[in-house]
Amino acid sequence: MEKTVLIVDDYEFNTFAVGHALQRAGYKIFKASSGMEALKYFDSNKIDLVVTDYNMPGMNGPELIQNIRNLPGYQTVPIIMLTAQKSEEEKKEAQDAGILAWVQKPFDLPKFIQTVKGAIG
Repeated sequence: MEKTVLIVDDYEFNTFAVGHALQRAGYKIFKASSGMEALKYFDSNKIDLVVTDYNMPGMNGPELIQNIRNLPGYQTVPIIMLTAQKSEEEKKEAQDAGILAWVQKPFDLPKFIQTVKGAIG
């Protein structure tokens, strides 16, 4: 069964680049440009992993994570924060919200793919 990854980033190039790399690695990809758009995917799809940016309009990454954690069946879904943010305070906020990993942009693609594989196979 194909594993699904939801990529959430308001910068289209990031969702395209990360999505392309993960598709090549064998994952089914969903893309959202905001937290509100991302939450709609949970209504009718099984999401195995979420990759989200920190800074997005309307709802930031930690707020999105808290919303996902409140959805039935998604309390423990692995979430990777892929961000250009460098603040320890923001990193702690994301960790407190329940991320599996914090990946700093620009990032090493093979290492990122290994993080995804480690999270969901």
